[in-house]
Amino acid sequence: MVLDLSGLTFIDSAGPGMVATCSGTMDKTGGQFVVVGAPGKVHQMFKVTRLNQAVGVYQDLEAACKPLSAHPAAPEG
Repeated sequence: MVLDLSGLTFIDSAGPGMVATCSGTMDKTGGQFVVVGAPGKVHQMFKVTRLNQAVGVYQDLEAACKPLSAHPAAPEG
């Protein structure tokens, strides 16, 4: 799943928690969660909270999709 944050100018304290929750849920189900286009202060929040170490943060959609295509799909069932 790719979360496009390019339209944000601000993110409050609930944002990092929700991103971490979504990423954890995707990991548990065999998926992958990445963020693309986080501007200025939003991108800085990922660094300050070190959330960028748990969630892939990319500048553009093409770069964000590369690791997703290498990730095996979750088994259906």
